[in-house]
Order: sequence, then C-alpha cells, then structure tokens
Amino acid sequence: GELVEGLQELVDHKETEIKEICNFHYQEFIHCVDELLDMRTEVEELRLSIQRVNDILQRSGRTVLEPAQRVCLLSRTLCNVYAAQEMLSSARAVLRLTAQLKTHMRRGEYYHVLRGLELLELSYLPRLQGTAFGQHIEQRIPTARELVRRRVTDMLNDWLVEVRERAEGVGMLLLRGGGDGGGGGGGDSEDDLHHYQQLEHTHTPSSSSSSSSSSSANSSSSSSSS
Repeated sequence: GELVEGLQELVDHKETEIKEICNFHYQEFIHCVDELLDMRTEVEELRLSIQRVNDILQRSGRTVLEPAQRVCLLSRTLCNVYAAQEMLSSARAVLRLTAQLKTHMRRGEYYHVLRGLELLELSYLPRLQGTAFGQHIEQRIPTARELVRRRVTDMLNDWLVEVRERAEGVGMLLLRGGGDGGGGGGGDSEDDLHHYQQLEHTHTPSSSSSSSSSSSANSSSSSSSS
C-alpha cells in the first residue's frame, strides 16, 4: 500500500509540474500570437502605403513616359526624313548626270559618255545602294557602254572606208600629175590634191576622237566584263 501511495504522489507531482510548464509556455504562446497580430496590422498598413506610393509613381511616370515616347517617335521620323532628303538629293544628281549623258550620246561625244558612266558608277550609285532606282541605273551601265562601243566601232569602220576611198583618188591624182609632166594640167592636179588634203584634214580630228573613244570603250567593256 505504501508503494501505491508513493507512486500516486509522484504522479500528482508530475502533473503539477506539467501544468506549470504548460501554463508558462501558454503565456509565451499567447504573447507571440499577440505580437503576430500587431505585426500583421503594421504589415497591412505598410502594404497600403506601398500601394499608394506605387499608384502615385505610376501616374507620374505616365505623364513623363508618354511625352518621352512621342519624342522618340518624332526623332525616328526626323531621321527618316533626313535620310529620305539625302536619298532624293542623290537621285536628282543621278538624273541630272544621266540627262547629260543622253545629250552627249546624241551629239556623238562618246568620250564624255564613258567618263560620265565611270563617274556614275564610282561616285553616285554607292549613295543609292539598296534602292530599286540605283539597281536599275546600275544594270543599264553595261548596256550603255556596249552601245558606245558599237557606235564608235561603226564610226571608225566608216572612217577607214572613207580614208581608203579617198586614198585611191589621191593616188590617181598624183599619178596623173606626174604623167602630165607639169603643164597646165599639173596645176589642176595640184588644186585637186590640195582639195583632197583639206577634206582629209577636216575628217581627221573626228576620226582620231572616234578612235580614242573606241579604245576607251573597248577598255571599259573589257574592265566591266572582267
């Protein structure tokens, strides 16, 4: 019976200790819960404050962002306008040069045509690179050079034929003048010979320019083909 009583006292003592420990920690738990509730209220107030600041910042940012976006758009538009003006200026220069080349072509000034084509290809067309107009002009340059080459070749051939025909007439006049032995007919022969020499002199410059244009055309066509 004493053992049972001792065990019962021990159980009662432990229960008392357990109750005291639970009461102590319960108070701490209640205190922690109260602190968490207070912190929750503060966090909610902080969240509302942050939301108000964010709304103010968004409204202020929109008032600044919209003009900034318009400024960027206008800046890009202005750059495009300047680029278009520069492109149009280059296109006008190309049109003026092509008009001059057509005039030189009609007048038969083929050397100037070849020089203009070279200037067009090296100086003007790089400014119009990537445009349909520049590509169209660039594709026509070999055709124009070939046309100049053919015309100069035809002129040179015609001039050579004319020189050959006139050379035969001059030779006949010289033979006839030598056979007459220097009489009255000799004076007529000298006059005819002088007349033929004047004709040769008047045709020689054009033929020399044609031959120089022919050589230029041939060199240009060979360089373009290479």
